[in-house]
Amino acid sequence: MWVDIAESYVEANTWEERKRFGKALDAALVLVSASQKREAA
Repeated sequence: MWVDIAESYVEANTWEERKRFGKALDAALVLVSASQKREAA
């Protein structure tokens, strides 16, 4: 559900825009995860 809200917020209306948003979101989550692992170490 929150992904739908985020897509709406960034106005990702077409399939291509949603796909691009999904890739950007995945990349951001990977960066956050890596950052959290570095902080925990």
